[in-house]
Amino acid sequence: MNQALRSSELVPLLEGIERDLGALRFLDGTSYHGEAQANLEECRRLVSGKLTHEARRELAAPLVVAVAGGTNVGKSTCFNHLAGRAVSPVDETAGATKAPAFYLHERHEDVLRAGTLLPGYAVRPLGDPAELLASLPERRAFFALHGEDRLAGILLVDSPDVDSTVTENARVGLDLLYAADLLVLVTTDQKYLDRRPLEYLSLALDLDREVLVVFNKMQGDEAYQTILDDFNREMRDRRPGAPDLPAFRVPHYGRGGPAPDARRGPFAPVLERLARGPDLASLQRRGFAGTARYLVRQARRVLDVHARER
Repeated sequence: MNQALRSSELVPLLEGIERDLGALRFLDGTSYHGEAQANLEECRRLVSGKLTHEARRELAAPLVVAVAGGTNVGKSTCFNHLAGRAVSPVDETAGATKAPAFYLHERHEDVLRAGTLLPGYAVRPLGDPAELLASLPERRAFFALHGEDRLAGILLVDSPDVDSTVTENARVGLDLLYAADLLVLVTTDQKYLDRRPLEYLSLALDLDREVLVVFNKMQGDEAYQTILDDFNREMRDRRPGAPDLPAFRVPHYGRGGPAPDARRGPFAPVLERLARGPDLASLQRRGFAGTARYLVRQARRVLDVHARER
């Protein structure tokens, strides 16, 4: 984000756009009402959940890294390996994780406390990890703090299943994608071509987010290469001309296996390098610009419907 985008004029402008979007209404009972209303709500969330936060974010703010994926791919396990401790509970029940879990350096606590990263969520310190599994009447996000220099530049967040049949869980997953600078998409040899995680990945690319794909629970190099080739073919069909995404293999350790530091996997040093190096500011600028371009496309659809009703 350059200084021009951080001028005192930008935040009031974005707040005005959000108010204008909130004032729009569509005719009830039409065949297109549901879709139009959903597009309008998405526009509002893009403004409040990413653009306004970016306009207020300090240059030294951490990189927001969302760890997401489908049911039972090992998201929380990968998240915990990155964190180096058990922050998020590992539960094989579909849709178990209902609230996002943030892991961030203690000096960045105000990033969450400010309320701009996830507007509309009550942010609380994480006491018992079981809180992440509970159904609550309000949207909540929990956080755990650390003092480790190796993760000082990263704000990690564990997401609910992006293919959840629970509407609220899927909504939380979208909010985290909007807020993220970088997506770690976790998949397996059983899930890598599933429709909804691929749609989530496609949205991340439409928003111009940096993406790392983690193939978790892989049994061997030969099987991994076959699956990676298949995945890359699918993505080339979906996005002709786009380069292959950075991908990493995490072996299937089972209940035994190496120590926690080794279990962090080959993608952990990449995240740490991004957070420490000059890529941090460029990823933040890229995320803002990508969101703005996507917002323009979605807003045109909303305004076209509104114009037809006038």
